[in-house]
Amino acid sequence: SAARYLPTIPCVETDDIAIARQAADHLLLRGFKHMGYVGDPTFQWSNLRRDAFEQYVESLEHDCHVYDATPTHNPAYSWTKEQTRLA
Repeated sequence: SAARYLPTIPCVETDDIAIARQAADHLLLRGFKHMGYVGDPTFQWSNLRRDAFEQYVESLEHDCHVYDATPTHNPAYSWTKEQTRLA
């Protein structure tokens, strides 16, 4: 993510679509039919993986539930509330 600040240096990035598909394939090969993604909407990579995971799973006609965690810097954040919300 420093690439935008130092445009003259090489940059290596992850393939978030491939990561999402590999994660879904891993779970599907183990027989899971109902999928979920827990992400942190503060990070662009998490949003890209969430979207790719959800689209891929749904394209295979499986259920996908998405949970975007409350960012820890949000004044409303509470670990106890977050656990309850996730459950």
